[in-house]
Amino acid sequence: MFLDNIFNLIDDWLIQEENLNLDELESIPIDYPEQYYLSEEIQYLSLDLELGQSFLDSPDYFIYEESWDIAEFNGVGNPWEDAQFWQYQEGSNSCAIVAQMGVFQSLTGLDVLESELCQIAEANGWFDPHSGTTLESMDNILNSFGLSTESYYNANLNDIAEALANGDKVIVALDAQEIWQPLRDNNDNPLEQLDAGHAVWVTGIDQLPDGSIKIIINDSGTSDGQMKVVDAVDFINAWDDFGNYVVITHNSPSLVTV
Repeated sequence: MFLDNIFNLIDDWLIQEENLNLDELESIPIDYPEQYYLSEEIQYLSLDLELGQSFLDSPDYFIYEESWDIAEFNGVGNPWEDAQFWQYQEGSNSCAIVAQMGVFQSLTGLDVLESELCQIAEANGWFDPHSGTTLESMDNILNSFGLSTESYYNANLNDIAEALANGDKVIVALDAQEIWQPLRDNNDNPLEQLDAGHAVWVTGIDQLPDGSIKIIINDSGTSDGQMKVVDAVDFINAWDDFGNYVVITHNSPSLVTV
């Protein structure tokens, strides 16, 4: 019943925007440092996000602050269990590596180090410590250990909710700025910001009594990223910037080889 209700509500939200060039998206590394460059005065360094104060001083914009308490979660997914596998990333460009690491550990119960996975990924050409991971390489580590994944563009919240309901694990590529410091206009609509590629592990979706939808993520890019709550309006805005790309890892740990 919950899934039926949330799917119907999500369908009402999904707005198709301009077509994206998928070939261009595939070649964009997640966490690519140059994407954080805004001007000679303002620069986004690694995952240390700063916003131009002159922009925020405008009366036409405000930063949306999420106030919902995760303790009230009653949706799909298991953010409480998955939270124990969250880790703050050691490298500035290793978000996709750490997201895969958390998924691997949650499905297998096996420990692995970020540094080890970075070495494996770099040796195979899946990761560059200076630029990050391309979208098409966001599941290569999981596949190399025998876990079954499917990855594709133009996914929606229904796909994520169904995967979570099946016990699968979900990683998405999105714009970090639009979930870390989501800007809204005076009509409460999300605003586009300069793209800052990032990968996060989605662990839950919940619908509140007022009809709003909250997305729970494990975000390795911020110190408060464990079970971080993002309003679906901002999540969709950020996700759309990277073609609504998703990696779904199936709950089949018996296939793992290490």
